Amino acid sequence: MPPSVNHSYFTARNGQRILTKKAKEWISKVQEIAKDEVKKQNWSLKERQKIITEIWTYWPDNRCRDTHNGAKLTFDSLEEIVYDNDRWVLPRYMDFEVDKENARVELKIYLKEDVK
Repeated sequence: MPPSVNHSYFTARNGQRILTKKAKEWISKVQEIAKDEVKKQNWSLKERQKIITEIWTYWPDNRCRDTHNGAKLTFDSLEEIVYDNDRWVLPRYMDFEVDKENARVELKIYLKEDVK
């Protein structure tokens, strides 16, 4: 699960927002998975193309959460691997459930032009 925006950054004394250790570790893991999937699926880096991202969230418990709270970190993590800039991402939150054994976020990513 991605850390929430509130748990992804801290503010330094100079006012600069800095990624937390937990956020950096999560980004690294996501990038590793993304690079493997890009290679397996013969996906090439998309530049200046709209990308639809369908999102399914599986929470570890029944606490009240927002599905979009980890989106910034998720989309930033995929830049320069899946697409050049996350401004081109069109998120679609499909569903959420509880999966106590395997909490996760699943993404299905495809070009908008592929939609008929």
